[in-house]
Amino acid sequence: MRRAGLLALAFLASLLGLQPVRAAGLEWGATVQGRVGYGSNPFLDQRGNAGTGLVGATVAPVLRWREPTAVTELSGSYNRNQYFSRYGNADDYTIDLRRNQQVSAKLSVNAHVGYFSSISGGLLSPYYDAGPAVTGPVGVDAGTIGGSLNTGAGGLGAVGGALGSGSVPSGFASGPVIINPGTVDRLAVGARQRRLSGDAGFNWQPTARDNIHASVLAERDTFTRFGGDYDYLSANAGYLRTLDARTSVGFDVTVGRVYSRAFPDSSSVQPSVTVQRRVGARWTLNAGVGAIIASQRGDGEIRRRTTVTPGFNASLCGEYPRASVCLSASRTAAPSGIGGLRRQTQFGVNGTFRLTERSRLIGAATYGISDSGNAVLINGVRYGNQRFALARLDYQRDLSRRISAGVGGSYQARSGAGLSDVHALAITFNLTARLGRLS
Repeated sequence: MRRAGLLALAFLASLLGLQPVRAAGLEWGATVQGRVGYGSNPFLDQRGNAGTGLVGATVAPVLRWREPTAVTELSGSYNRNQYFSRYGNADDYTIDLRRNQQVSAKLSVNAHVGYFSSISGGLLSPYYDAGPAVTGPVGVDAGTIGGSLNTGAGGLGAVGGALGSGSVPSGFASGPVIINPGTVDRLAVGARQRRLSGDAGFNWQPTARDNIHASVLAERDTFTRFGGDYDYLSANAGYLRTLDARTSVGFDVTVGRVYSRAFPDSSSVQPSVTVQRRVGARWTLNAGVGAIIASQRGDGEIRRRTTVTPGFNASLCGEYPRASVCLSASRTAAPSGIGGLRRQTQFGVNGTFRLTERSRLIGAATYGISDSGNAVLINGVRYGNQRFALARLDYQRDLSRRISAGVGGSYQARSGAGLSDVHALAITFNLTARLGRLS
């Protein structure tokens, strides 16, 4: 009852157009969303006939402190889904603290710590993201660094959207890869995943043409079932040289190690040659080609082995007056709750199209293959490679400067991992209010 009252007050405040509190560089904002929906099999139940309706709400506040050369941001979210049958209710939480600072004209640094607790992979959750991440060099996944609320296919959008905090960075991004196991591992769908993570990095531009970046990351992931808890440590470094107004080239290397509670530890080294190229007036190509050198310790039925396979990461993005689109393809090493590091091959597309000044379409789709290298035996079932397809399309319309409404459809299909093929469809209707600063 108390939570319902707080949600009602938040909506009332937005409708009244209350202005944000601002003092000496302090800004705040929040996104509040209510929704109803139906999913045919939102958690991919093997038994089928698992459809359910739902009603849910999400609150995502952000507090930002601006200084002349730095920005500090504290953001979070709380989500509550109440299912009409079978699944009861689910609560999800995120909290993130970020700091970006321009130390000098040539050096910038950043740091982040975050925590989330969420039911992985649910089609009816606002955390469901069907879109591929915006990528940089091999081993870099800018779209999920921080791993909190990445709803690139619509939904709430970025946490802090009421402050206009921007989207996922484009171009070359520095940082180790983080891929949500709820996307990669079929057994993780429907399980509660908790992640505590921290990362830090810097960008140094010694000359007008040269850029050096490096970052480190540590995270701990736990799950409520299948015993896939693990720790992940990673580091990334790279160099980029501008050749002319359209082209930059360089190299990049990412190293990572998974310490698993249930499976042998594994590690990877991913070197690559990278290029960034402006293609015409509207398109940008980011690409990296290299190798994945992966090692896994032996334990019981799992053989000790080291493999060297090709790795790549590319995105081609275009911007038009009413539309934007990104095509992506990648093959990288990714941490996993089942069997340690995996070779993850992924192809995707995402984009937006502005229908009118007040309405837009937002869509995304991804097809992926997850290769564990060695099949993993769990409760007598051997889990090998997995394939998955995710898609989402949303229509959003602004009813006022602070209120919008929308409808979205999503699809998920999975095969492999020693289980029968499953697929699911879902549809949601939402009403969203934005409080605080809008620009």
